[in-house]
Amino acid sequence: MTSTDLPEDVVCIPLPTPWPIGPVNAYLFRGAPLTLVDCGPRMPKALRALEDGLAAAGVALADIELLVLTHQHQDHIGNASAIVRRSGAQVAAFAPLADELNDLDAMFIRQHAYLALLMERHGMTARELRVLADRERHDRQYAAPVAVDVPLRDGDLLRAGARTFQVYHRPGHSPSDIVLFDDAHGLLVAGDHLLPGVSSNPIAHMPLSARDVNLAADERTRPRPLLEYLDSLARTSELDVRCGLPGHGAPFSGSRALIASRIALHDARANDILRALSDRPRSARDLVDVLWDDLPTAMMFLGMCEVLAHLDLLADRDAIGTEVINGTVRNRPVAGHRSAA
Repeated sequence: MTSTDLPEDVVCIPLPTPWPIGPVNAYLFRGAPLTLVDCGPRMPKALRALEDGLAAAGVALADIELLVLTHQHQDHIGNASAIVRRSGAQVAAFAPLADELNDLDAMFIRQHAYLALLMERHGMTARELRVLADRERHDRQYAAPVAVDVPLRDGDLLRAGARTFQVYHRPGHSPSDIVLFDDAHGLLVAGDHLLPGVSSNPIAHMPLSARDVNLAADERTRPRPLLEYLDSLARTSELDVRCGLPGHGAPFSGSRALIASRIALHDARANDILRALSDRPRSARDLVDVLWDDLPTAMMFLGMCEVLAHLDLLADRDAIGTEVINGTVRNRPVAGHRSAA
């Protein structure tokens, strides 16, 4: 993977976020319709940075005609409602996300209830669950409801700026991730599906259509985001990408090599976890302490998502089984199965 230059009709506008990931990229596509992809979190500093970036490109916020949202996370959707109010722009997003964006508070409440149950079942402590709840409530401020005018589905064609993109659903980092691919020029708008500087965390989410948070209590049927993500990466590797525009970081080329490195990373992490289970059954929370020394409590949720995702991968490979002890899921290796060297 190497960095590459932006096409002449594309402007990247980095926007500040309050999270460790750092700035998020919004992309302006010149042409008709004048299009913005992603818009930063709902905070005055991010909106000012967006206005300044647009002004430097000779464009006003009121000029935006189409706003495309790559997925449901606050750093990508937060300013959508403000942009619509000031521009009248149409909003395009993954079709099943439309109802969720229209009633964000309900989505956030549902998602947190699911996550709290899932994390508790896999060993997160009461104190850590309180920190997770506080963080979830705090982070709700960074997005506001918005109506979706252009519901997008896998395989749709979308005119954005002077380009025609094919829309691909690429779940894994979230259930709603989409990428846009301009096949004629090899340009991939990747969102957080594929990032050059960091591996996208396969974050635990309820399915967009689900309403029963008790999905988290059923190990047989709950979502397996890493399995979805690996499938999504394999499908993206089939595209002839010459330039990738990520949600965070610089434009990149060499997408197939980057994808191969991400898949290898997940295999290595799964093998690390399998080796850590060799002496005794452990919960996902136990394994966080094995993999990271003194992970801050504020980061525990992401650490748990990472571990759970790789336990799912091992279970899919029939390398581990589970047992429930005092209400906590513990994982053990299957006899005769060995980790890779």
